[in-house]
Parts: sequence; structure tokens; C-alpha cells
Amino acid sequence: MGAGRGSGVAHRGGGHESPMTDPPARGQPLVIAFDGSEAAMRAIAAAGRLLPGSAAIVVHVGATAALAPPPAGAPTLPPLPSAAVDDAELDRIARGVADAGVDAAHAAGLTARAVTVRGGGASEVAHALADVAQEHDAAVIVVGSRGRSGIKAAILGSVSRELLGITSVPVLVVPSPEER
Repeated sequence: MGAGRGSGVAHRGGGHESPMTDPPARGQPLVIAFDGSEAAMRAIAAAGRLLPGSAAIVVHVGATAALAPPPAGAPTLPPLPSAAVDDAELDRIARGVADAGVDAAHAAGLTARAVTVRGGGASEVAHALADVAQEHDAAVIVVGSRGRSGIKAAILGSVSRELLGITSVPVLVVPSPEER
């Protein structure tokens, strides 16, 4: 970690994490990626165990636009009841997901607030997380791994791999139980 950042290392012994001995500097929040998945819930729980009482910014990167109709001749599923989703509805959905993440962070012992950003695809999600982390001088970015196996995983998921290539902020990847 760079100057002004904590240098503590969380050690896992017997499958349990222990709190970091040198938590983030006062005022440096954690940035936690949250999409409502089990992996995101594990990331929040791990952040709460490793950095209890820390300030957290729970970031949800929501869809950039409603789904476009499929190309002519492509197989389609029956239309959804409300196929037309406007920007206000996308924002409402994103805010609901982010707020659920804040609730989970509070339950994990973190002080948290929500940030929603628009994006799609791993690269846009990673860049959005890196931008929020830089804007708020975050101590660490916490992401959950979905536990993909084989070639698809290639050790790290696409968002975590992309993050490692674009940010100088430390990245904590919380593995799935299958990856341990």
C-alpha cells in the first residue's frame, strides 16, 4: 500500500480472517462493489470482519440503458410485462440495489453510503469502481469473486482482473467457498 495507507495484512488461519492490525487511515473509505449477488454479499461480510467500523462506499454499477430489441430474425423470448424501462426506472432499480448493499454493510459493522453509476460490461464496471475509489481517496476496493472455474475464471474474474490493471488502489478479491 502506498504512503498514508495502512500496511496491515489480513492473515487466514484455519479458514478464518482476522482484522487488519493497521486499518485504513482516518477518512479513507473502502469502496465495495455491490450487485446484489452472493459474491457481493461475501465481499461486504469480509470487509466488515477485516475492517470493522470502517467507512464504506457501496457502489452499484447499473445498466446504461434498457435492453434494445433483438435483431430482426433472432430468436426471442416472450416480452417482459414492462419491456420499456426508462432512465428514471433504471435509476430507481440501481438505487434499490445500492441501498440493499448499504443495509448489508451496516449489518456487517461498517458505516456506509450508496453510490450508483451507469455502466455495462466488466471494463465499464471496473473503470467506474476505480473512478469512485480515486475520487474518494479509498484505502481499498473490495470485490467478490463469483467462483467460476476453469478457463472461464483464469484465476480472477473479469472485473477484478480489469481493476488490477487500471488502479493503484489496493484491490481485495473475496473468494467464493469453491475457490478456497
